[in-house]
Amino acid sequence: TKSEIGNSLDLENKVTSSGSTYNEDTLATIAVFPQFGEAFVAQGGEVTIHDFENDYPSEGNLATVEDGEFACNFKQRLWCAGITDERFTVRWSAGSEFYKVFSTLSAEPLVEDDNSPITGMHPLGEYLHVFKNDSIWSMVAVGPNSATMTEDFAGVKVVNGVGCVANQSVQTVRGSLMLLAEDGIYAYDGTPSIRKMSDRISDTIASITPSKRHLAASAN
Repeated sequence: TKSEIGNSLDLENKVTSSGSTYNEDTLATIAVFPQFGEAFVAQGGEVTIHDFENDYPSEGNLATVEDGEFACNFKQRLWCAGITDERFTVRWSAGSEFYKVFSTLSAEPLVEDDNSPITGMHPLGEYLHVFKNDSIWSMVAVGPNSATMTEDFAGVKVVNGVGCVANQSVQTVRGSLMLLAEDGIYAYDGTPSIRKMSDRISDTIASITPSKRHLAASAN
């Protein structure tokens, strides 16, 4: 039963249940058990059980994503970026019915040599693609996180030097993402071979006020 499993967890050394092991050093860990429709939260040597339809915890264990500027549903989980004070970070929820659960450990900062914040994200093919002003990244599954036992993801830079400046400019056209970059409209097919498509309307692109680019929107 749920209570038996909860009582059997030994947090003085490790937390073990349903084949999942958690180090004691991880003081804010969410362990999701779909067979119970609930989740165990191991924090500070105590275990509590939460029904995430009604009373999931809001502090310590879960990341705050309410103020995220960008959000989408991809592969049965919610993704969020553009979070205040985390402008370089992508966060994702637990899968399927636990889409409300955002563990503090389910996050990936996208930095390297592009110091611009995340400007948008959009699914294409097998991956969620994340945009910055001067780069494009793919979120690639790397297996279960050893602490949460939910799927973990890593950001892989696909395009360097070209990004997207307006999330609402992105449209899927014939298997590619059409997007507005700093110097024009590009077609991105998920590979480094990004193609510029706007040479014939360069005057129109140049007329966009740089400080207003982020407000650009497209229709298909």
